[in-house]
Amino acid sequence: MSSTSTLSLFPPATDTPHAANVLAAARALAGHLARSRPLDRRLVSEVMTTLFGGADTEGKWLWRDAYEAIEAATVLQIRRMAPRSPASRTRQPKSPPCWPRSPRSA
Repeated sequence: MSSTSTLSLFPPATDTPHAANVLAAARALAGHLARSRPLDRRLVSEVMTTLFGGADTEGKWLWRDAYEAIEAATVLQIRRMAPRSPASRTRQPKSPPCWPRSPRSA
């Protein structure tokens, strides 16, 4: 046999609709986080199934993709909350002063 086939361990780099769907899922999940709604398995599955056009059992998406969407949703929520946090309006605290060394007892 002269033909060789190579198997890739990674998906092709031209997987932009997949990445766009994960980002869209992250944005949808961030909306639920903004309303203080917990991200349970059913909610995440519904969002992913809607945006990917099929269920994980059909091979349209993996739970690894859902975890990436949840992670991105968390980052989006943190970024949205950052300007309103009291810590961002105050100055950065100075480093703690150096404590004087106690004299050693002889």
